[in-house]
Amino acid sequence: MKVIIVAPIDPTISIASGVRTYTINLISQLKKHGVTPILMGFSHSNDTTQEFDFEFVPVVSKKNSGYKFITYLFFKILFFKIDSNTVIHVQRPDYLLPFILFHRHNPKVCTLHGAHIKNVYLKKNYIISFI
Repeated sequence: MKVIIVAPIDPTISIASGVRTYTINLISQLKKHGVTPILMGFSHSNDTTQEFDFEFVPVVSKKNSGYKFITYLFFKILFFKIDSNTVIHVQRPDYLLPFILFHRHNPKVCTLHGAHIKNVYLKKNYIISFI
């Protein structure tokens, strides 16, 4: 079984972040249970030779904005092979949109960190809030 984890982190840089800690711990636990994790995130480095004990797919070269990340995620998803039984796990509700459109039959999980329900309604447009 595979799980694609979409998170706005760079696994090459050890910066204190709740989402980063959660994601790295989740990857570790999934591997212990025989699940193959695939991380889709940021890459601040042009060095694609760095070895991880999980598959890392850089979506965008550096963290600029959530909108840039989701735009590049749309393009990455178009050319990335995803089996129908692969679970999609995102860290923000708007990251689900490309998967809802292009991989409708895959199981999906969204982890909301903090008081996201309120923040999504306050900070995002109507479409994202509705989703």
